Amino acid sequence: MERSILWIALSKIKGIGPKTLKRILLKLGKDPDLGDIKKLLGHRRGKALEIALGEAQKVLDLCERESIEVITFSSDRYPKTLLDLEDPPVVLFARGTFRDQRLFGIVGSRKANAYSLGLVDRIVKEGVKRGWGTVSGGAVGIDRKTHEATLKEGGYTVCVLGEGVLKAKGKIFQEILSEGGLILSEFEPLTPASKYTFPRRNRLIAALSEFLVIPQAGQKSGSLITAEVSFKLKRRIYAHEGPKNSKDWEGCRVLIEKGKATPFSYPEEIFGKPISEDVEIDLKKPKTLDQIVGETGKCPEEIIKLLGKLLAEGKVKQIGAFYVYN
Repeated sequence: MERSILWIALSKIKGIGPKTLKRILLKLGKDPDLGDIKKLLGHRRGKALEIALGEAQKVLDLCERESIEVITFSSDRYPKTLLDLEDPPVVLFARGTFRDQRLFGIVGSRKANAYSLGLVDRIVKEGVKRGWGTVSGGAVGIDRKTHEATLKEGGYTVCVLGEGVLKAKGKIFQEILSEGGLILSEFEPLTPASKYTFPRRNRLIAALSEFLVIPQAGQKSGSLITAEVSFKLKRRIYAHEGPKNSKDWEGCRVLIEKGKATPFSYPEEIFGKPISEDVEIDLKKPKTLDQIVGETGKCPEEIIKLLGKLLAEGKVKQIGAFYVYN
């Protein structure tokens, strides 16, 4: 039996949520046998699984007709960072291009002002220049600006939806696909957006991102949900304080006051100052990334970029966690 249909069917059974499905994955592996799953579920849910398999086939048929890729726990393309979540999605529906690229998230207000949108432009420009891709949620405001700015700079962007991929209508989604980006959702292709789906979407943005940037967020902004998940996952969070006493940045200030986010005003405070070509790294003896960062005083992202360049040029080799001259 195709594994995709099995995982989709499991996700359709009432009373079985992502946490339970993760336990099944950990217990039986990513390619479980149907019989073993039925034993684990018990008689009643085993019968429910048989019915759900028929419904799952209809979903797969729709995805095939609409050229939607189905990615499950069993797939090699399943993003491993999603497994950091206590409730990772068992199934993802995707359109576009997967790239093996480091990503950071940008989220924030849907009613962002011109200043914050300009700040997004500068953050994205610096990030793309340094080899990062972006993740956001496709909504108007900060999210959409993130995708637009990334594409403008020739970068890679991932849009995580709070609805099915066939519900994503509009110019920005077409541009993401045509420019080599990715549209991703855990919801079946025709699922409409709701109050339930957006918080679910936000946790995926947090898990896919190595760090999170919030240029503007009020106290009730949905981006604070993303920030809470990022904090639990021990991801770095950067928040812009904005003008003093402005309610439009109140959510950002709360994150900073609670010690969950680092304040920033300029992109260099996120990415560090551009590393000079003449920065010398003494690798006569093997050293870890942390040792190199400590010796140079540069941020990890910049050292990783420089090491990548030296590795590509054959000047340095990596032995486990250590780097040394070749």
